[in-house]
Amino acid sequence: MRLRAQGKIMSPQVKELSPGRPVMRFALVEMDREGKQTWHSCAAWGGMAAKMSRLCEGDMVEVVARSATKSFTGVTGTRRTVTEYIVETYVKLKSKHEEARS
Repeated sequence: MRLRAQGKIMSPQVKELSPGRPVMRFALVEMDREGKQTWHSCAAWGGMAAKMSRLCEGDMVEVVARSATKSFTGVTGTRRTVTEYIVETYVKLKSKHEEARS
C-alpha cells in the first residue's frame, strides 16, 4: 500500500543504527477540512533520512511512502502488529506563516 499525504512533522527523532546508516522516525499529521487529524507513523532511511533530518517539528511536507508491516510479541506476551510508512520522496511545503511573510 502506498501513501501520498500532506501534513506536519511531529516528534522527529534521528538515530544512527550503524556508521552511515541513519534512520529518522516521525509522525505525519494530516488535517482534513473538518479539522479531523490523521496520524501516520513514518520512517526515512539512509540518504533520505540525512536529507529529512534538516526538517523541524511543525514543518509542512508532502510525502510519498510505501507501507511496511511488522508483527512482534510484546513484553506482556500479546501479539502486536505495527504499520509504518517508509518515505520514498518528500517536498517541504510553505506553512501559512511563511506564505504570509512572502
